[in-house]
Amino acid sequence: MCLGYLRDESAWPLLVSRLDDVRNSVFIYVAWALLQLSPERASPIVVDQLLRRRDLNVLQASTVLRPFRRVLHEPLLLQLSLHLSLHVARASTNEAPGEPSGTDPAALAWLFRLGLALGLTPTVDTLRPWLQADQPMDLIIGAMRLLQGPEGLEPVRALANHPDWQVRTQVAVALGRLGDSNDVDLLMQLLMDSQWWVRYRAAQSLATTPFVDRAAMQARVSSLPDRYARDMAHQVFLEIPAPSW
Repeated sequence: MCLGYLRDESAWPLLVSRLDDVRNSVFIYVAWALLQLSPERASPIVVDQLLRRRDLNVLQASTVLRPFRRVLHEPLLLQLSLHLSLHVARASTNEAPGEPSGTDPAALAWLFRLGLALGLTPTVDTLRPWLQADQPMDLIIGAMRLLQGPEGLEPVRALANHPDWQVRTQVAVALGRLGDSNDVDLLMQLLMDSQWWVRYRAAQSLATTPFVDRAAMQARVSSLPDRYARDMAHQVFLEIPAPSW
């Protein structure tokens, strides 16, 4: 930290030599110090290490590196583009998902997680290949969490009937964050899901929607044939005060 605050360029080789320290806290502060010295020069090598260290405390890394989020976005987006290129190349040659030339699902899931922690905002088109029902569950969820803006609504809506309840749960969350009045019916459907977490997240999204007032929403919920959906909505509406828009 001291070397970082001093911004002494002669400390660069010493700091680089400690980037592979097995202690994650040491690594994070070494990364911070290098970014203090030269953000543009340090960002590619810091991101390379971030992607390698999948046991990292993401919250700590996000907090310490917060001042450098913007400069870290470029190499993160470059890595995401490389995964996209591999995905497109595999699709064009009809390779099976497990073929070596395909993208590594675990590495991509970790990239999504880091990107979320560091405020990355990829375009919908960049994320679209992993917003498909045939993709691994953790990649679908990771991509959905990175979506920003209504442009991502179409692929999210298409996943509302996904067989994995964890994906449906994330759909309910994403619709609450990105959706519009056209998504109320879909959230009502998710409120009647067989899985508790899907119902809970759908109820939370309905409770905070600006498109239907609370009284009208409660009336709609009361008319549902599923008592579990009604009970869930009632509980969540008690937990979350009506928004004052």
